Amino acid sequence: MSEYSDTQTANTVEELIAQNGAVDFNNGGIDLGDFAIGGEITLQAWVNLDGNTQSNMARIFDLANGAADENILLAFGTNNKLYVSAFDGSNQIAGSSSSVIPSTGWQHITMTISNSGFATVYLNGEEFYTLQTYAPNAMARTSNYLGDSNWSADPYFNGLMGEARIYDRMLTQAEIKTSMVSTPDLNDADLALSSTRPRSGVRSTGLLQF
Repeated sequence: MSEYSDTQTANTVEELIAQNGAVDFNNGGIDLGDFAIGGEITLQAWVNLDGNTQSNMARIFDLANGAADENILLAFGTNNKLYVSAFDGSNQIAGSSSSVIPSTGWQHITMTISNSGFATVYLNGEEFYTLQTYAPNAMARTSNYLGDSNWSADPYFNGLMGEARIYDRMLTQAEIKTSMVSTPDLNDADLALSSTRPRSGVRSTGLLQF
């Protein structure tokens, strides 16, 4: 895993934000440390597959207390389809999109889950996939990863990620579109984690600060 350093031309504000501090995961992951989250949530990240087809179950986010223990998953299924799952204890409701994430270029991926467990995935600000799953239980989670899994047999994410954020509420579609062209409001009390908001007690990779 290394800092993404390829020379790029940012033609849009979105590309500039995506590339700022981006990480080439190259089959690695980031431990996000411990934090409390649940109920309404939003997970989002700039993702560039760098021409790769992701292995089945490669993660974007895996927030949990271990394998099959209150997990909130935003991952890849087969052929670059998105896989979404939320657990209630060790029980899960999961599903995969019918459409695929483009294998080249920067893509902004957001998942929201409501208090009733309705998950919506947005690709570049537009609705991409929905799933009725479990509402995440509000609790401290102690095994949280970006690009890695709580299951040791699962593959790492293989590509690039730019700015990532976790909110302890659902962003509206309008807010998601705004987030694509702006840096996070660090005074937002519901911004649980972001790649531009360091938190005490959370391990820093020296590449992304969480």
